Amino acid sequence: MATLDMLILGKRLREQREKRGWTLAKVRGETGLDLPTLSRLEGTGMRGVPVRRPKRGIAGETLLRLALVFGCSADYLLGLADDPHPSRAPVAPGETP
Repeated sequence: MATLDMLILGKRLREQREKRGWTLAKVRGETGLDLPTLSRLEGTGMRGVPVRRPKRGIAGETLLRLALVFGCSADYLLGLADDPHPSRAPVAPGETP
C-alpha cells in the first residue's frame, strides 16, 4: 500500500503553481482554499520560509480542487503517477473502466 509523501505533494503543488506564474493568492482565488492551508501544503511559510510538514494528510475535497485547477491528476500530485496527464482509453457506455 502506498503512503502519502507530503514532500512530493508540496513539491508538485509548487511546480504546478510556478509553471503558471501564479502566486498563492491566485491559487486561493481559483480554489477557495485559504492561504495558510496552501502554504502548509507546499511546505513554505507566507514569506517562503520552510515550515514543518503536516502530520496529517490532505482532505479529498482539497486534493480534488487543486487537481482540477491545475489540470492534472490527483495521483500525480500525490506522487503515485509520474505523468500529470495520464491518457485513458475510452470506455463504452455500460462498461466499467
